[in-house]
Amino acid sequence: NNPPGTPATAYNATGCNYALTRGLGLVPSAGNVNLRNVPYAYRQTNASVTASYRLTRRDVVETGYERESFDREYREREQTWEDRVRVSYVSRQLLSGTFRGSYTYARRRGSDYDTHATGEFVSGALGPLPTAAGTNVAGWIHAVAQLRKFDLADRDRHLVDARFNMAVAPTVDASVALQVRDATYPTSMFGRIDRQQQVSPTVDITWQPSPMLSVAAFGSWHRGRMNQAGVHPLGCVIGTSYFFFSNGLAVASATGDAPPTPPGASLVGVEQVGATSWETLCGASSDTSPAFPRSRIWTSYQRDRNTVVGGSAYYSAGRLTASAGYSYNRGRTRIDYDYNPVALGIPDDQAALAGTGWPELVFDQHFFDADVSVPVRPWIAAHVVYRYEHGRIDDWHYDGVDVNPMPAANAAYLDAGPRGYGVHVAGIFVRVSLR
Repeated sequence: NNPPGTPATAYNATGCNYALTRGLGLVPSAGNVNLRNVPYAYRQTNASVTASYRLTRRDVVETGYERESFDREYREREQTWEDRVRVSYVSRQLLSGTFRGSYTYARRRGSDYDTHATGEFVSGALGPLPTAAGTNVAGWIHAVAQLRKFDLADRDRHLVDARFNMAVAPTVDASVALQVRDATYPTSMFGRIDRQQQVSPTVDITWQPSPMLSVAAFGSWHRGRMNQAGVHPLGCVIGTSYFFFSNGLAVASATGDAPPTPPGASLVGVEQVGATSWETLCGASSDTSPAFPRSRIWTSYQRDRNTVVGGSAYYSAGRLTASAGYSYNRGRTRIDYDYNPVALGIPDDQAALAGTGWPELVFDQHFFDADVSVPVRPWIAAHVVYRYEHGRIDDWHYDGVDVNPMPAANAAYLDAGPRGYGVHVAGIFVRVSLR
């Protein structure tokens, strides 16, 4: 790419002067080395309007519109805007209780998406693009063109919130709630894709048999799902020919000679990376993209399940008060994946070992607390507190670390991962009131 005899220290004479460095006209040896931090900045604008109408003395309908706009610097999208339309209803006479419900539709769009928005902050900006045969230009490609970061991607969302409270008995109040979140990313091929969903119902019950005693119980459940996709890069070398077969395998040939066809497969395409065509040919994913062939796409499927249940009691008699509470939190996360092992060159035995997913991520937590405040004198009170917490965490990221803490020479894991734990805390506080 550079004239014969160009020393490796050719950039030293220009120091940190980027203009002089670019003036040398030398192609850097790599295009993805960070030169300086990216000065991210943004300006946010929110505008909204609401209107409400009273149907009856106890029924109200409200509607509203809001636009949220972002102007960003050095992000893949300079501008994004999200329009939200909301309708809510409140009734204080439904089944002798109170109902609150709302529905929101949100639609986010933005300006053109540029995967090379931070190109001036990496080494590729120091000189012209490479054109010499044999140059691996993968380092000049910042990301596959169809990638959309989740905070910038086009998104359509539906949000539903509902809550109902009522007195089921003279001493018992109950409430149920439901929250639903549904989001789709219509233009995202990589990153968050398809549909992201969250459903969370909640139940609360409070019983107050006397002015001195109150007992409460609650339960909350959460279910979520999210899909993501990426593509494992292959390569993009100027002058090299890439052969694509029907089983997903892609083979590079520096000489241009066709490799043997795998058994049971057929040749579906050939692409040669040119000095002026590599940006277009390798920048986006396609069936015959040398850098991002679609046969090397992987997809992950995350499923979350969380349950929180508990209860509490409170007693008060004059200056004597006592309370106790317990909660249990159970969380499970399952991550499955899908990929083409042939395209990635993974042998059958390793593919069988990898399977189609990871073990569940597990989080269990029990929490109990109790306290009693006892008057000792009219101006002195003792406050006794006890708390207990027990947790269990299973994280497959750390599987095998404890039995193989040194996986290679001069390498050692310093952290064996989270473990189960139990904590007791007890204390006495004395409160003195000065008269």
